[in-house]
Amino acid sequence: MMITARRSGAHARSPADDILSALVIVRAASGRRLAGSAAIDSSTIAAHAPAPGDVELAQQAYGDHGFAVGPYIGISFAISAPCSVFERQLGVKLAVDAQGTVSVSANGTDFGQEVPLDRVPPALRRHVEALTFMPPTSLHGSDEPATMI
Repeated sequence: MMITARRSGAHARSPADDILSALVIVRAASGRRLAGSAAIDSSTIAAHAPAPGDVELAQQAYGDHGFAVGPYIGISFAISAPCSVFERQLGVKLAVDAQGTVSVSANGTDFGQEVPLDRVPPALRRHVEALTFMPPTSLHGSDEPATMI
């Protein structure tokens, strides 16, 4: 499975065909919420662990909605699909700038890189902490975003 952070070198037929990836952060069984700058490391990761079955439920649901689903790592898993699938399944409009940064909007409101939770499929809302597009990564101080293949 290919997960890209921006448009690949191959030209898509249209921006709607661009493959995008987002992170699904699964809600912690402890009820602990993500708090801005709070570090998640080996000493705090257990407090962010999901309830048994929540990861599999979320992965199955996103797979059923047309997304390629990555493995659960840390507190999240990746989903990938053409831009049009994200827009259709989540009821949002996505814009990708020249650096590969994805912006989310709905009903004239800009939400930055995070999909509003009311756009997450209803059966998943209580299991998902956040659905977010990550900023493109750069390697070795380069201004050019990295593309993963």
